Amino acid sequence: VEDVAGLADCVDGSLDVAEGLSNGDTVTFHWNCDADTAQQDHNAILAPADATFTVEGLDEWVTALSQIGQPDWDTLESEGKAALQQRESDSAIQADCLGGYMLVRQDFSSEMVDTHNILYVAYKVQAQLPGGSSLTYCAAIGFSDLVLHGDGSVEVTGDRGFAAYGNIDVPANGTYYNFTGFETLEDMNAECITRYEGMYSVESNVAEA
Repeated sequence: VEDVAGLADCVDGSLDVAEGLSNGDTVTFHWNCDADTAQQDHNAILAPADATFTVEGLDEWVTALSQIGQPDWDTLESEGKAALQQRESDSAIQADCLGGYMLVRQDFSSEMVDTHNILYVAYKVQAQLPGGSSLTYCAAIGFSDLVLHGDGSVEVTGDRGFAAYGNIDVPANGTYYNFTGFETLEDMNAECITRYEGMYSVESNVAEA
């Protein structure tokens, strides 16, 4: 073909869907070629077939715990533990991860809330109190608006390191010590799951250690 540019003018096409796509969607490219001109002017025969592709590699909101790879999970778990230790700085604490709660926004009718998802990393915490006594309780540290990138990595784009609200007052040596957490796993489940029902779907793999 001598006139490549002229032949290129005979070739055109379009996608059946070009907007609002998500990973896993399928799109079809439909050719729209001027086969007569291509043959008459360029001695070329055009007979392309439509091609269907699966969309992949787009950034999207995290919707399941399984989308968070182990390296990213380890980072979030460590960051949550550091947030706990900073919050309870008056006590030497040990925090063991119990799993996570993945909350995915279902109802966007309220304009006051625009959070797409929340991950709570759950811990079983042991705090050392004055006088040799100790306290074991449950706590959860939250991260919001997690994005799954096309390369499989996860990024927190919203708030991070906030605690699920729970309050424990413990007397020791004539004074009270306050901890942000829950006396039982059932109490933490109620805070991290029940209160969000209707607005969020909730997935949990939290289990008692």
